Amino acid sequence: MFPKAEGGLEKKIDIFLSDSLSCFIGGDFMKRFSFRAALFCAAFSPFFGVQASNWTDPAFNVHTGDASGEVHVAINTSGEAAVSSVSPDNESTINARKRAAGRIDTWGAESTITTTSAPTRSLIDINNSGDSIAVGLAAPTDKTIYAMYSKGGTTTFTPISIAELTIDTNEIAFAIDPNRQGVNAFGIVLWFESATTTVYARTISVDTGTGATTWGAKVPLSTTASGIQTGPETRAIAFDCSGNAYTVWSETSTGVEVVKYLKYTNGVGFGTPVIISSATGSVDKPVIDVTSSGNVVVIWHNITTNGVEARCLSSGVWSSITQISSTSVDISTDKFRLGVTGAGLAVAVWEEKKPDPIVRAAFLTNLSACTWTSPIFVSSELTGADKLDIDVGISDAGEGTAIIAWDEEEKIGKAKIYPGVFTKFFHRVNGVWIAAEETLLPSSQANEATAVVLAMSPEGDAIIGWKSKNTGSVFANYFPHVFPAIGTSAKQKKDRFLGQTEIYNVLRWGNNPHEAVRYYKVYRNSLGDFVGTFNPGEFLKFVDHNRPNRLESYLIITVQPDGDESFPLRVQVTK
Repeated sequence: MFPKAEGGLEKKIDIFLSDSLSCFIGGDFMKRFSFRAALFCAAFSPFFGVQASNWTDPAFNVHTGDASGEVHVAINTSGEAAVSSVSPDNESTINARKRAAGRIDTWGAESTITTTSAPTRSLIDINNSGDSIAVGLAAPTDKTIYAMYSKGGTTTFTPISIAELTIDTNEIAFAIDPNRQGVNAFGIVLWFESATTTVYARTISVDTGTGATTWGAKVPLSTTASGIQTGPETRAIAFDCSGNAYTVWSETSTGVEVVKYLKYTNGVGFGTPVIISSATGSVDKPVIDVTSSGNVVVIWHNITTNGVEARCLSSGVWSSITQISSTSVDISTDKFRLGVTGAGLAVAVWEEKKPDPIVRAAFLTNLSACTWTSPIFVSSELTGADKLDIDVGISDAGEGTAIIAWDEEEKIGKAKIYPGVFTKFFHRVNGVWIAAEETLLPSSQANEATAVVLAMSPEGDAIIGWKSKNTGSVFANYFPHVFPAIGTSAKQKKDRFLGQTEIYNVLRWGNNPHEAVRYYKVYRNSLGDFVGTFNPGEFLKFVDHNRPNRLESYLIITVQPDGDESFPLRVQVTK
């Protein structure tokens, strides 16, 4: 991450010299070198929308060499995180690693399970006690579910008993109960078998005291007569805070591919699946997430309309089906991600092609009615990009915070390049989601990143994982959340005197009660136009004189005492 200023404006010279592309300059330094600085900023202005943020940099090398595209991450309320990957070629291992809570990168040693054939998939989750379970498989050659467990308060994983010998596809989902603290680590594995065209589930429970593992019975969730179309996605199961789990998958019913939903009730078991999609259009790739109280959001791809659809379950009542993507767009069939917070905020993300890929998102505005914002651009059109990976995290921090991450694969002639991992932050202010600047993770650019995955805690901390196309190694960056300013407003004013008119802007903001603040940094229009720093106070105001007759905007960055920064909060000037 960029070094942080240790004092007033005059001390930003060090930042300018070491991180010159950000043009963090101001005060006397700007006055003395304004012409040279202006030329420099103008020359590099295309880069100023991409700012290094609080993501740890350089990224931590979680696994060295020979990892496939399978990378997964998880994070709990304390900020403890876990990463899993598979190494199919030379090592034939399923890999897992944990990160201790805190802003400093402290990782345990890597743990592995050797498979009898090349592994194809690994998934990982962590509960709020720090207990973590990783599962993996090597289908279709090796039809076994492998698993390993790490007790809360430790960073090592121990292999636990295998469960299944009949899996013949890569379609598997896994999650653990986040709040089963002090009793055991409890999870559910969901998978599809092509030989019987059936979705199955098994529970797994690990005694946190003895480490003893108990696998539940193999339970068929769909009927063999139905015929599975795609089976479960990796995000096809989610737990609420009462130990209940919710699952979805797609299957063929009376000649039409439909989405089926099923609930596992804590202490009771698996219920009966119900169809929640339309019976007149074919669908696939459903994913699910759930609030703390058990309200459900599901999104899927409608093949017939080529759109992204959603349906919500609130207080036991299903909403109508809503199409959240625009009509007449080309939807990528396997790039859907969904995030839902404990309080019921939600964001859906997908990829469209125009013909180049573009990342779109929509935010849930009413859960009971399942209404959403209009689709918004997350990335600009990625000219030349062939494909990309996307993921999303969302939390209730502040009024709501979301992070969307993606990587790109671009073709230049016959060659392929991977520019890196990009993130974009959104913060909910007075009920409106506001986008921050796009961020490039510097380490990911150097390593040509792909297979990006993201997880976010309820408190707003985040973990991002990705694989290097250069080396096959797996990397991870950690984000400690910093709350932005609140109570923002910006008004354009006019003063007339002796026939002359001055146009000026008045920017106001307040301290966020959730955050200790050292000072604020303010920029005009972009991160290339630094205004100055401001000490925290009850009422904060900046008057910007002699402005052009157009509505500008300002960016406010909160800086903590330890130097970590919030994302740039944009405030639009109004009349």
